[in-house]
Amino acid sequence: MSTNKSSGITEVKKESPDVSTAESTVKEPLSIDELVDSALVQCEQLPHYCNHYKDQIKELRNRLSTGQLHLAVLGQFNRGKSTFINALIKHKILPTSVLPVTSVPTFISYDESLSCKVRFLKSMPDLVVKQSIENITATLSKYVAEENNPRNQFCVKDVHIGCPSAILQNGTMLIDTPGFGSTFVHNTRTALDTLVDCDAALFLLSADPPMTQTEVEFLKQVQQYVPRIFFILNKIDLLPDKDIDKVDRFIRQMLISNLGYSSDVKLFHVCAAEAEKATQNTSDNTNWSAGNLEQIKTEILEFMVREKYFTLSQALNDKLKDAFEGIITSLQKDAEEKKAPLELLQKEKDELSTRFDEIKKSMEKDLKLIQIEKDAVIKYVNEKISSYKEQMEQQVFAHLDNLLIGSSGGLSWIQGLATATGSFISDTFANLYLSMIARINKPVRKAALLHSKEYSAIADSVQGVISGANRKSFLLEKLESLEIGTEDSWNAQNIAQKLDTRFGWSDHLRSSQSKARRIRQKWDEIIKVSIAGDFDSLETYLKEIVDKVFEKLKSLLSEEYFFLSHDLDNVVEKKEKAIKERINRKEDTIEPLEKMIAAFSTLKDELV
Repeated sequence: MSTNKSSGITEVKKESPDVSTAESTVKEPLSIDELVDSALVQCEQLPHYCNHYKDQIKELRNRLSTGQLHLAVLGQFNRGKSTFINALIKHKILPTSVLPVTSVPTFISYDESLSCKVRFLKSMPDLVVKQSIENITATLSKYVAEENNPRNQFCVKDVHIGCPSAILQNGTMLIDTPGFGSTFVHNTRTALDTLVDCDAALFLLSADPPMTQTEVEFLKQVQQYVPRIFFILNKIDLLPDKDIDKVDRFIRQMLISNLGYSSDVKLFHVCAAEAEKATQNTSDNTNWSAGNLEQIKTEILEFMVREKYFTLSQALNDKLKDAFEGIITSLQKDAEEKKAPLELLQKEKDELSTRFDEIKKSMEKDLKLIQIEKDAVIKYVNEKISSYKEQMEQQVFAHLDNLLIGSSGGLSWIQGLATATGSFISDTFANLYLSMIARINKPVRKAALLHSKEYSAIADSVQGVISGANRKSFLLEKLESLEIGTEDSWNAQNIAQKLDTRFGWSDHLRSSQSKARRIRQKWDEIIKVSIAGDFDSLETYLKEIVDKVFEKLKSLLSEEYFFLSHDLDNVVEKKEKAIKERINRKEDTIEPLEKMIAAFSTLKDELV
């Protein structure tokens, strides 16, 4: 077999048999099917702690049986990924937008009729939509689009679409991954997580610009998951013919110098927007061909189907190896624990307990700091409110004096004056409220950032001694968005209703200055009392929302620290249990483990 690191087609060459060894007694290597079947037989004897790896191998067996190829479509935000997939399957299903659209992975496979199934992370029932392409597109817009489902607030696990597309009929499953490179970092993380079970990938580029450093860095990570990557240059309609070669050379040079691809790496040119027009008529091949989608079909998809067994074997080889290594490591760990003297187990348990106590103290210290931070913010609120009170009175009375200049003194004028004064006070308080929220959010975000760093350090410490105890991404995303919003706004009281606009007939005979003094005499105390009341109300409200946001911070951290502490306690408990088992053990149980380790090591060595 000859392969090279290019996105062109990998050729499989049949080599002539060596006649001199035809009658040799050397055992032929097992095929991937035989390896998986042999592994499943061995899995029947595995302890329960290897169930995860057993399930992985069963899934590989299923993949080989169905012959389904998982083909991811990757691309930086705004490269036309969704448009490309719509054009490829000749159905305009996926929503497109100038904003980041895909926020959860979407799996598209063949079905005789259109259908859409939205699966959720929580115990919610699946949402199924059938037949209507408009309803399916609307459902995708609601649950998949970042704009309508920010940070996946609907807790969507993934979406599965059944589509009667001829291009999928041969067993290919397309996977629309979240676009990377936008302001939504979690989309990049989700895109990478989706690649674990992919056999190959179509990586979309375009001429605006041809290739970015972000794409280069993302590709370096993709190469760790996907054995074969094909490169698609989209939006070629934006380029004059004379510039296409320049763009090709630029991209090739980036792939060669930064990612180690060979000089014959191939770029497939397409215009997805032109080809998508064929979705209005699935028998329309003119637009489809004009968009160069036929080349994708014949040189990539049909080739992969022809080489399906080889492609799957190549893709599943590493996954099977990882499962074998996981099983061997788990069995070796179990065997080592069973071999360990009782004194060593007790020493390990004591060391873990000491280390865990230190970690728990760090957790307690981090949680206690929240109260100090909250008190500091509340003190800041008190100081700011106090400093603004006197300023507010001066501003209001200065504004009132300006309105009183040249007063006419009529009833309607006095009522209008009361309304204007009330509006000025309300607007001033509204601006003050928004200003205070903005000021308070600065220390809130700073506190969230500091606790994020401390939590990451603590979680890393825990993960250092507990494999698989990684819950960081969930909490860090929550802390990133922690702030006080302005959805539930505070409002000042309507002072205009309290101002006395009743004046006697003699008051109307006064001079303008005398009328102004008279109004000030009647209104000054009311205004002062009202402003003081509003400040008390605002101060109370701000303290309440400060308390809520810090309580939320404490709740988030407390919950995560509870789980981490629980994990730590479980480790100590397991050590204590191991000590008891060691004391009570009458027969050695290591030999069966060593036999299983040897069996899976042999299977691992059979892998190419």
